[in-house]
Amino acid sequence: AGLFCLHLDGEILQILQILCEKNDLISVPAGTPHWFDMGSSPHFTAIRIFDNQEGWVANFTGDKIADAYPRLA
Repeated sequence: AGLFCLHLDGEILQILQILCEKNDLISVPAGTPHWFDMGSSPHFTAIRIFDNQEGWVANFTGDKIADAYPRLA
């Protein structure tokens, strides 16, 4: 399991926390700030689909908002 968090910044700031378990699938819109807490004993598979040859290019925000939300033990 893992805790997937989406940072939706519209008229009202929203943080959606989704507890992902076996066979769950998450699709994140391009450019959506997000983070993933894989807990203390991670065991998962991630499949990522990219539209560029470089693959995933990190764009770290430096935002400390994740510190204000619960994490997995």
